[in-house]
Amino acid sequence: MAGRPDPNRVGFTITSGKGFWMTFQNGYTVSVQWGFSNYCANRELFIDDDSAEHPPQSSEYGGWFSKDAEVMVTDLADENVTHKFFGGDEHMTGCYVKPDVVAEIIKWTQEQ
Repeated sequence: MAGRPDPNRVGFTITSGKGFWMTFQNGYTVSVQWGFSNYCANRELFIDDDSAEHPPQSSEYGGWFSKDAEVMVTDLADENVTHKFFGGDEHMTGCYVKPDVVAEIIKWTQEQ
């Protein structure tokens, strides 16, 4: 998550129009991304992909849609600590995460 906001700057950041970062008072940041190239249902899409099966933008909502997202949590030292939520190793945690789990991760991040 190179270039993420200063951990002392609490709030929200839009990231390339395909997700957001949320930084909490505790300095932890959660990244939720669901655009092309992220580990989500849109991973294989390209901006100019007009496929009817996987449109890059949803005309109904006017933006990216995905049934899941890539999520990463970083601590004050900008270290990826996502695996601590999942209780596993660091490899591939936070990929293809459903909305209910994203909500749990956000709550967990805020409580650290």
